[in-house]
Amino acid sequence: MKTDNTDNNAAAPDTPPKKMTIGGWIFSAILSILAVGFFLVLPMGALLDYLREQRIDYVEPAGELVNVLPVGSWNPDAMIQTTTGFYTVGGSVALASGTRFRLETRDNGAQFLCNVNGKYCGRIIGCGLEQPPKASPVKAGGGK
Repeated sequence: MKTDNTDNNAAAPDTPPKKMTIGGWIFSAILSILAVGFFLVLPMGALLDYLREQRIDYVEPAGELVNVLPVGSWNPDAMIQTTTGFYTVGGSVALASGTRFRLETRDNGAQFLCNVNGKYCGRIIGCGLEQPPKASPVKAGGGK
């Protein structure tokens, strides 16, 4: 049988394809199990966190509404000022003055500022009780 050596990269037509070894099969099986496990565990973790966020761990009073201040220019967050402090919550807020609030800590550690009748509940973003926003300095005499 005469072979032409002009193409050194081409495989000989007589050679059979390589068979996968036992190590290759084990590696493929472990990789498949890890991939399936990852895609099963990730949604389960999110579901468990969601369920833990639904259970209230403890509740404490948070005072009455004094003022609602917008936070930032691009995000719809709001800083709620109550008689006990300032709380930054996610989302826009429209509440009547004097609304009484309670601070709920959920089973997963998340905190929510809710009115006592349960119609509004906003997740606290940041570290909870905040400092009041600082007013920008204004020069006396019109600011020129």
